[in-house]
Amino acid sequence: MSEPTTAEEWKNKGNAQFKENKYKDAIESYDRSLSLEENAAVLCNRSLCEFRLENFGSALQNASRAIEIDDKFPKGYYRRGSALLALKKLKESVADFRKQVQLTPSSADARSKLKESEKMLREQQFAEAIAVEEESVLNTAKKEADTIVIPSDFDGPQIQFPFDPKTTTPTFFREQVMRHLRSLKLLHRRDIYRIVIQAAEIFRKESNIVKRIIPKRGIEGEKYTDSIIVVGDIHGQLFDLLALFDRVGLPSETRHFVFLGDYVDRGNWGVEVITLLFLLKCLYPENVTMLRGNHETHTVNFMYGFIDECKDKYGAKFYPIIKEVFCLLPICALLTDEDDEYIKSQDKDKKDPLRILCVHGGLPSMDNVKLADIDALNRNQQPPQEEENLLSDLLWADPQTQKGRAPSPRGNVQTFGPDITNEFCQQNKLTCIIRAHQMCDNGYENLHNNKLFTVFSAPNYCDQLRNQGAVCAVRRRSEDKENEGGKMVKFLTKEERQRLALERRQREVENNQRIESNIAASREQWIKIQQEEKLAAQNKEMAAKLERSTKTDADRRKELNDQKELESIRNQYLQPGKKRSAYIKPSDKYKLVFNWDPSEDTSQDTNELYIQKHGAALLFGRGMIGGLDRNEQRQQTQNSFYEKIIEDRLAVVDEILGDEDKQEDKGIEDNKKIQEVEAEAEVKEEEKEMEIKKEEKIRRIILIRVKVEVEVRVIMKVMISELDIKKEEVKAEIKRRERRLVRVSLEVEVEVLIQIKKDPDPDPEVGVRGGISKEREEVKVEADQIVVIIDLIIEVKVEVEKEEGIKKERRKSREEEMNNHHQVEVRVEVEAGIRIRIRRIKEEVMKEEQVRKKKKIINKRIN
Repeated sequence: MSEPTTAEEWKNKGNAQFKENKYKDAIESYDRSLSLEENAAVLCNRSLCEFRLENFGSALQNASRAIEIDDKFPKGYYRRGSALLALKKLKESVADFRKQVQLTPSSADARSKLKESEKMLREQQFAEAIAVEEESVLNTAKKEADTIVIPSDFDGPQIQFPFDPKTTTPTFFREQVMRHLRSLKLLHRRDIYRIVIQAAEIFRKESNIVKRIIPKRGIEGEKYTDSIIVVGDIHGQLFDLLALFDRVGLPSETRHFVFLGDYVDRGNWGVEVITLLFLLKCLYPENVTMLRGNHETHTVNFMYGFIDECKDKYGAKFYPIIKEVFCLLPICALLTDEDDEYIKSQDKDKKDPLRILCVHGGLPSMDNVKLADIDALNRNQQPPQEEENLLSDLLWADPQTQKGRAPSPRGNVQTFGPDITNEFCQQNKLTCIIRAHQMCDNGYENLHNNKLFTVFSAPNYCDQLRNQGAVCAVRRRSEDKENEGGKMVKFLTKEERQRLALERRQREVENNQRIESNIAASREQWIKIQQEEKLAAQNKEMAAKLERSTKTDADRRKELNDQKELESIRNQYLQPGKKRSAYIKPSDKYKLVFNWDPSEDTSQDTNELYIQKHGAALLFGRGMIGGLDRNEQRQQTQNSFYEKIIEDRLAVVDEILGDEDKQEDKGIEDNKKIQEVEAEAEVKEEEKEMEIKKEEKIRRIILIRVKVEVEVRVIMKVMISELDIKKEEVKAEIKRRERRLVRVSLEVEVEVLIQIKKDPDPDPEVGVRGGISKEREEVKVEADQIVVIIDLIIEVKVEVEKEEGIKKERRKSREEEMNNHHQVEVRVEVEAGIRIRIRRIKEEVMKEEQVRKKKKIINKRIN
């Protein structure tokens, strides 16, 4: 495929890459398009890519430039408002959303964003206005939890309070709590409230920097008890966290874990993840360390849906409790081997201690920051909106390859280079820094000359990015100080280090070549299979064309109608929903595997000199591509449910469609076998075709019959309802005329009495009584006309009822004939019946039209 040359072609390429979730590649394509021609739409697309990568500062710049080019472009205000909202600049975001609503009043998304941002702004202004201490939400939740009673029919585990690790064992955890969560069920509201409250009390007692001692030695038979497992971002991916515990082991009194934050958002099970981790924290407060990430803040939770998840699962009162607990999480953890034995040792000044700082984001944007400054920070708050503040830097900052500092694409923070990392480590006597916060294709990344490591533990991030997951196992330095000859191990020379690096590089090249050869072989095999499938499809299509060419036009029309009928039946009974997204099938190849081999050097820049001098064995466990898909995990827990649904629906389809939806035979017989049984197969196929055609004819006749009967019933109901309405109208007219007749007769009687008083002997021919008789004659004529109308309506009604009885008799006779299996005769009779019904319907319509005309004539005469 040739490379794009115009701005429009680069834009289309970027849009295609965006649909494939390749945001970085899409940004490069949009840059090429913008270099040829600046366009507001392309800038907005680039802003959306930066927003998806959480580079809110860059997203804001692109959206602002789009508005400068076209200030009437509504999407520019929407993108800029979203970026400002993520950067906690609420007033500016409200103004942009209002502008977009003015430009596009019908946009529901814009009105929703405006409503939410105005609500957040009002909450912020209200909190600033009252500025008084209120009762903690946790205290209110504690009072409420004491009043909640778990019903007897609740089928989940019930946790005893206060916690006791001796009774709440890993077996209880694995067999009850983890099984309950794995089946996508929630703990009871009383238990989750108490878990969160007790975890908050533990977090409140911890300092900003939690110190953890690396175990000196492990326990035989228990893996990873000689190290501290550092876990990166999880982002609500519950099943990947459970897979990690299945392979590494659960936290216990002998197994230590440090979690670097970002437990929620993005994934669907953030509530379940924090439920599990908070419960582990309550059971093993010294062996489970939970740090705060940038997704443990209110603004990010609002942007990425965790607030709605809390409302859906535990109600509107639950998120304010979690929001307060998030503010209590520690900021950093210090992993060291400076235990009591080390402090008392005589040679402690001869070797540097192992000191590893764990933090979610990065380093401060200010110089000369000490660990004591971080420890003195007030963490019980949302990160301030100022551009330079220590809390935001520790939660949001990212590294860069260049020296010094630079504005971060995320906004409000700065990136830091290797010189900043080295200076910070020297000032605070740190061996290295372990952080999270950024997605890595391999699950981890080694930066800044072995001084900075990034760990990301959410494989197949957002079910889209196909990245690997990793954790870090931190162990002490080796206790063996002497080699086999009893002498101290010497440092490697420069030549020896170069030789080892060259050998390692050669092994990597050979491994890459072997992988490429395997990929090439598999690609050739795949191409061969595709060609065979394409050839088979072509042959099948040619056979179908040949078969279609022998059919008449009438057969084609019937076949087309049959296909439409079958498609409507499929839609009715199969109930197709949204298209299922493709996912990787479960197998050992794709399962998330955490494996640490001490003999494996997974860090490209690590050398023997560094290992012996610092003794930091940072062994990373990597997962295979993709991990397990969430839909697949859900299916693993509900296989029987979905199998029952599939069986029921297939049964319905088989009853209606017969054998038409059954799959074709998977294999193809050898040519010799086909030749041997060809004659018998042809005879059997002809018989089957005849049977299928007969069944098709019967099915088609039944479908046509049902359709016609439904249409006739509808038409008859409409006609009868119209006649009933007309009858009511005639009755009302008769009553009106009767009232008029009475009124006229009364008036005439009054006039007669008046005339009698005036003229006692009137002329009988021209007198009042003569006028009375004339008026009565007119009224009598009108009454006779009304009677004529009623008679006509009754006659029409009788005819309709007779016709209905005739139809019922004919319907019964046809059903009896169908039961005698005279398919061909039935079809002819049904077709004839259809013509008769259509003709009679037309006659009834014409009769109805004649009645209308007669009524019009009568009305004219009456008037």
